[in-house]
Amino acid sequence: MAETPMAALNSHMKAISEKNLQDLRLGSEYPFVHINEFGTKDWYETSDDVLDFPIWNDPDFGGAEITHSIVISSTGDLNVYLLTVQLRTKEQEFGDRVQAIWAVARNGEDWLVSWRQFLGVI
Repeated sequence: MAETPMAALNSHMKAISEKNLQDLRLGSEYPFVHINEFGTKDWYETSDDVLDFPIWNDPDFGGAEITHSIVISSTGDLNVYLLTVQLRTKEQEFGDRVQAIWAVARNGEDWLVSWRQFLGVI
């Protein structure tokens, strides 16, 4: 778990990049929702539901890195960020650059990613 909102974002992205299911599950607040660029919502009621996370099945995905972040809302216990992310291929070459909105919520002393919305390729 993360002690700061940015640490939560970075940890979540690292778990996605490494396809580390355990860290992804631990760094998410449930129920968790992912919204794609068309507005379709994927709900994960519990950490067991993360087994269906789509990136695990993409053979060309080689990782991702947050290259830019802007806080677009902060209430003290919930921060919302606009992120720019550099995707990598499985050969570790640069892929698409994408944008997303991620929300990070305080859970006791820790911060967890509570929802994400993918905005698309830029």
